[in-house]
Amino acid sequence: MKEDTKHQLLISILFFAFSLAFIFLFIISINDYNASKTTYDDLMYGEFTVKSIREVTDPDMGNMYYIDVVEDERNIKVNNLLTNKKVIEGILSLKSDDMIYCYFVNSSSYYEIVELKTENRTILSLDDYNEIYNRQGTLGIVISPIMFVIMFGIAVKALWHMRKERKTIW
Repeated sequence: MKEDTKHQLLISILFFAFSLAFIFLFIISINDYNASKTTYDDLMYGEFTVKSIREVTDPDMGNMYYIDVVEDERNIKVNNLLTNKKVIEGILSLKSDDMIYCYFVNSSSYYEIVELKTENRTILSLDDYNEIYNRQGTLGIVISPIMFVIMFGIAVKALWHMRKERKTIW
């Protein structure tokens, strides 16, 4: 196999893999878009006393926050999509023994926050949650197919050039 043919095959395989990644991104975006239609009927309500707040830094995904509470062994997770400046400031302003009022999705090991309030302010509202997920889902639904077509096209073009050079790809 010529060196150029090996490179074209490698390029083709890589771009096929990239195109598959955009299929998964599209599926995740549909889930995000569907999450933007959350209503209070879909959620559980809880009132908790803050024990502590932990920030988990992920360089790829952004920061996530966990609020440990007195009343339950499970903690409250603030998804990294929801960590805009207003929400971060609100979470970091919480102190031990503060009361919080939440609407959340019950997961096996944690509560995923949808709405978070204190006695005198709203840190995250259901409307904000829905807007964030709607924007994220819509963006992914639009961009993913475009990127899939581009990546798939590059992969096919590399295979086509390799086939032209070798007269057959197999």
